[in-house]
Amino acid sequence: MRRLVTGTVALLLTACAGSAGPMGGTTSSSAAIRSSTSSPSAAASTGAALGCRLPVVQWTQTPQGAVPSGGFISFPGGQFSPDPASEIIVDGSRYRTAARPYLYGGGPGPGAYDLQMRRWLPVTPRNVSPDGSHYAYQEEFGTIHDVDIATGRDRALKAPEGPDTVLYYAREGIYFNHEWEGPTGPGLWLLNPVSGKVDTVFTDRPVQAVGGFAAWLSDVNSADPHPVFSQYTGDNLPNQILRRDLNGGPTVRWFYQPGKTVWVIGFDQDKKPLIAVGDGGLPGTEVWQVPAANQGHVVAHIQEAWVIGDTHGIWFTDDRGVWLYRGSQGLMQLSTIKATVVGPCR
Repeated sequence: MRRLVTGTVALLLTACAGSAGPMGGTTSSSAAIRSSTSSPSAAASTGAALGCRLPVVQWTQTPQGAVPSGGFISFPGGQFSPDPASEIIVDGSRYRTAARPYLYGGGPGPGAYDLQMRRWLPVTPRNVSPDGSHYAYQEEFGTIHDVDIATGRDRALKAPEGPDTVLYYAREGIYFNHEWEGPTGPGLWLLNPVSGKVDTVFTDRPVQAVGGFAAWLSDVNSADPHPVFSQYTGDNLPNQILRRDLNGGPTVRWFYQPGKTVWVIGFDQDKKPLIAVGDGGLPGTEVWQVPAANQGHVVAHIQEAWVIGDTHGIWFTDDRGVWLYRGSQGLMQLSTIKATVVGPCR
């Protein structure tokens, strides 16, 4: 889970889901979206059949700022139950869990729920190891932390001078990048959390995400007659996504939208990318599920939403409630509870 502003998922949800025409063109998808929207009865039937708990975080506005509260939305029923163990507090200059052993991270609230360890974590789900035993977070200027969740042991490991951004905790180690900043420039690095060794994967392109045995790269296709220009950077914004195989395979164009800007925001259960498509400085008008190069379909039009893929489908939560996309059933609203999804429904 990654927001488009400052690194987790933020989008725009204004309609429901459906399919669209071939990628690379400018085909309107509104008719297809209307035709595949699920009925309220289908949503009710799906919610009643789920039988799982969805970990979410609610935010309550106070004079001191927004206060997070983690808990679970249970299906069937769609009721929210807060979990006091989700509390995250400020400890000096860092955030940590109130529950012991203390777990430190980015905060300000829980960003992931670890089902294996039954702990709320102050990082995003992409920062958690596949077996749920460890997570990683970064500090500015070249330090990445590896945390043992069972014991709370927090190891500070030296990385190339940052600022570093943890992208993905994989079986082979912790992938991180510098985006556009830092003396080492754009690229991808792999940190071994056991030895502390850092390997350079490549340094020729900026990386948006890592997943599905690939790095997902932002790129500008020069054939675009009307690229989106950023007054902030003075450059054209990315209009295509490249897939670079991390096992030595090729780099291929995966997704291209002329006149738009694109961003990988997450992955489905099959580790295929979910890509936001916008027409301004912040991507996010549409969300595409793209299982193969130059093949995909729109699954949602969303606003200020967060996304998680699991065995049930693709979960979206926004300021209108909880949504689930399930293939031919389309996008269904399963709850009106306003919250942030932070893990799969189990």
